[in-house]
Amino acid sequence: MQKIRFADALVCSISIEEAALESGFVPSFSIQPLLENAIKHNELTEEFPLHITVTQIDDRIIVCNNLKLKNISETSTGSGLANLSERYRILSNDELRIKTDETTFSVSLKILDHR
Repeated sequence: MQKIRFADALVCSISIEEAALESGFVPSFSIQPLLENAIKHNELTEEFPLHITVTQIDDRIIVCNNLKLKNISETSTGSGLANLSERYRILSNDELRIKTDETTFSVSLKILDHR
């Protein structure tokens, strides 16, 4: 739906091995908030589109986006990423890996085994 809303101002790509999709999972609550946060906190223009990638490296899923932070951010409680991190830790006994620099923001989640 966001792609329809933002058209060429939003570029998304997903690259996950079929084997990982069959043998493991990430909780359904984990990817969507990361995508929503990228859209919420960054400017999206056709001249400088927001690029979001969801990729697999080894046993982890990485959600990464370029940064072009909004000058006037929407009101935020700042608790979304903290809540996601805590829920993921409780469920998986693993920590989110959060990295940010001047140009990118990424969150890495361990792929969990089906139980």
